[in-house]
Amino acid sequence: MNAQNKKREVPVRKTPRKRYVRLQSSLTLEDLKRFEAEEARSTEQPDTLPLKDIHVAPFVFQWRLENDERAAEEQLMKDLVRFIEGDEPPRALDAIILVTAIGKRVFVLDGHHRLDAYHTAKWMGRVPVKHFNGSLKEAEALALRLNVKNKLPMTQDAKSEAAWRMLVAGLNDHTWRRTHEEIMRATTASRTNIKRMARALRALGDRAIHMSWADVRKKLRSQQQDEMDEADRRDWKEEKARELADYLMKGPTNLIRDPEITARALTMVSSLLPSLLVGEWPEEARESLLVAIEECVPNRAEAVREALDALEHPAVGRQRPLPEVDVANLPDTAKRNDFDSL
Repeated sequence: MNAQNKKREVPVRKTPRKRYVRLQSSLTLEDLKRFEAEEARSTEQPDTLPLKDIHVAPFVFQWRLENDERAAEEQLMKDLVRFIEGDEPPRALDAIILVTAIGKRVFVLDGHHRLDAYHTAKWMGRVPVKHFNGSLKEAEALALRLNVKNKLPMTQDAKSEAAWRMLVAGLNDHTWRRTHEEIMRATTASRTNIKRMARALRALGDRAIHMSWADVRKKLRSQQQDEMDEADRRDWKEEKARELADYLMKGPTNLIRDPEITARALTMVSSLLPSLLVGEWPEEARESLLVAIEECVPNRAEAVREALDALEHPAVGRQRPLPEVDVANLPDTAKRNDFDSL
């Protein structure tokens, strides 16, 4: 075979991973209450707005947890940006962003991902919007209802956090207090869970204002464990583990006979469970992995061992560059953040 007939090797260019802009803001409910009380509400309601005039307050109007349902969020952002960039010139999204005026500023109630997609696509035009004219309290409740019903799923943890935030909002302000029934309807959290939150809120008082429900649960567990001495804690954990082991042994499936089914079932219980269990067996997981590597690709074993050592003692990583975004198009309340595709 001569050189002319040889198949030319064409280098493959890897497409760089997309970094999506994610607007963030540290504004709290108290900040927005102050805007509402001290500033005259903007009366202008144009059908479109420039990006720099659309503000975000995720602590108030974005009820999903950060990085919650990451894969679904990744796919949604990818689809939105692809739609905007799909034509020349780029086109606006069909879905309109719902906004409300709080004092002089206009904030997003529904459409945070759409707004982020516009920034990611470096949109230069105006953005179609629809205005909500209710009060701040009504706007907060509407944002929650829309998040619960939205096509991007809202997890049970996020709904629990929403219920906690609604309870905390009424701690020192009677105009923001909701009944347990109202919170149940708004968040779909259980009555038992809300009662537990109410007890914790009474115990914590003003300290709860700056705490998430996840933090409160950790504190409650820590207090319960502090009340036991080391021997009691060990005995309690052993008793609970024995109860669970007995229950699992009575199940219809042998957990050891088909570990693939067992692993799949545990993932169905929670996608977080596999990593949490591995975290309880770090040495076992490490050694099992190294044994498999040494058997299959022995020349890579040392590199894998070094990588695992580095993970146990990570150095400070380099800061990733932020996406290039026109700063003039950013609202003055927002700071940029970005996340790589999975």
